[in-house]
Amino acid sequence: MKRTLSIILLLLPFTLFGQDLIPFPQLPKDSTTNQVTYKQIIQVPGVSAIDIYNRSREWFATTFKSANSVLQLQDKDAGKLIGKGVFSHSYPLNAGVFENYTIGFTINITVKEGKYRIILDNYTLTSAMGNNPGSPGTIEAIYQNEEKLKTAKSKIQKQVYNIFWQLLTDIDNDSKGLIVSNYKATTTKPKDDF
Repeated sequence: MKRTLSIILLLLPFTLFGQDLIPFPQLPKDSTTNQVTYKQIIQVPGVSAIDIYNRSREWFATTFKSANSVLQLQDKDAGKLIGKGVFSHSYPLNAGVFENYTIGFTINITVKEGKYRIILDNYTLTSAMGNNPGSPGTIEAIYQNEEKLKTAKSKIQKQVYNIFWQLLTDIDNDSKGLIVSNYKATTTKPKDDF
């Protein structure tokens, strides 16, 4: 059932060629840089900064294949963890051909007594097809081309629009999922007590 629903959601934008296109989802932006940024300040009453730090460090280790290659900065004294993460997504272009994207981003966690802040930003997009119109480089570049693609008449341009719509939706879901995953790992007291 879950797989069928995922396929329907993936193909939904591709069925809209003859209709008005759905506007791109609006991802959260930093008011200063105007770049896509997910930011949460999470209260963890009664939990020390060192415990929040250790739980977040463990979250990096269990969430990513290699925490050592993901983590760029680990400063226990300053309560900072900074890492580079990656999502990958694939979208059908035509019979048997897929557009594959790698989405890179930075995760910045700063801890204090009883709370922490998690920021996901610096998103980059890389297409396996290389430097072509389907390789925007940044999320902001996708938004800059939204109107041009939305009013395009060709099937290929509408297909690119729909791929970008799905890509933005996936980035939003993946980013929110990471924040929720970190929240659960950081706010839940470890069960082992030995």
